[in-house]
Amino acid sequence: DLGHTLFNGLETLRQLQSFHQLDLYQSVSPIVFTGKVGGSNNQPQDKNEDSFFLDEREDKSSRVWMGQTSQAWIDLQAIEVGDRLFSGWMFVEQLFDKGFIEQLNSEYCDLIEQLAALDWDAPMPRTELSEQDRSVIDSANGYSQPITSDTLVDICMAGIEKYSSATAVTDNEGAYSYAQIGTGTYHISGYLHDHGLAQPGLLIGILSEKSYRQVVAALGIMQAGAAYLPLHVEWPAGRIHEVLSEGNVRTVLVSPTQYAAIVAGSLLEHQYQWLIVDDLVAMEPAVSIGQLPRPCAGDVAYVIFTSGSTGKPKGVTISHRGAVNTINAINEKFSVGTGDSVLALSELSFDLTVYDIFGPLAAGGMIVFHNPQLTRDPDHWYDL
Repeated sequence: DLGHTLFNGLETLRQLQSFHQLDLYQSVSPIVFTGKVGGSNNQPQDKNEDSFFLDEREDKSSRVWMGQTSQAWIDLQAIEVGDRLFSGWMFVEQLFDKGFIEQLNSEYCDLIEQLAALDWDAPMPRTELSEQDRSVIDSANGYSQPITSDTLVDICMAGIEKYSSATAVTDNEGAYSYAQIGTGTYHISGYLHDHGLAQPGLLIGILSEKSYRQVVAALGIMQAGAAYLPLHVEWPAGRIHEVLSEGNVRTVLVSPTQYAAIVAGSLLEHQYQWLIVDDLVAMEPAVSIGQLPRPCAGDVAYVIFTSGSTGKPKGVTISHRGAVNTINAINEKFSVGTGDSVLALSELSFDLTVYDIFGPLAAGGMIVFHNPQLTRDPDHWYDL
């Protein structure tokens, strides 16, 4: 505001910090543009010669003032000297990779020259990435691995067989070995098979708080040849019914806690078949594990519904092959193994849980579930 020219930028930043009670060491305005164009007798501002230099070589990528300012990461200056325009960059060198400011300046000068030469009613040409940026992106996108023929059941059962005595899951109730998870999975899949409740492409719901029940329920459903549809324990009954109806679900595996809290006495109770996970885990199947149907890599593994915040929720269908390819890539990239644990914070109805559950089991790691009563307590996460 030209009526307050004596109230300078530094004082403005101090007032902003005070008014908003910001950290005194936080940069309020990390990128500053100083424009001094169009006036008379314009000259570069007085600067300490030790803190910057002005290189007027024809290579425009070198026309850079280098220095450090205490209030900004970058102070970009446009200064008119006679009939020439100078681009001045004052910046904190430690914050930027070598050559980054030079690259910005080169692109900045290109844009100025294009604005000077082009028809202003025409669209701006695209700014091209630097060779260095392109090589980084190409390298990141150049990763490849063999397409798998395994299923989520295959990679987890291999882990269960190999690491049987190791701890696979810890939750608010205790710890469970790989062998215990394998037994619980088999009992659930055997029950579903014995009672004709599972077949390829058929969805079976899961409604459970964070616990080992989510693991054996999801694996048991897939081992029986079906696919699972996860439900959020905080969804209202109407939303649960909407999602189950959309997925043509008839059967839901549920924890005792969620059955008592959500299902019992509600309209949901008689609309679907509810199977208590703890009851199934305790039952001995009639079918042997070798007689269970083996899902194929192209079969549906699970369906996760979108939030529906912008309209009607939609189910996203994922095959075993797609999920396993992702899990294998992550485990290889980060060298996940028997000494690793995963803090499984994501809800089962969110797709990140696919790695939280099946990634560690495939690698001999451990799944760590938080106390469901402390889901939003970061101190509890830190303790775990």
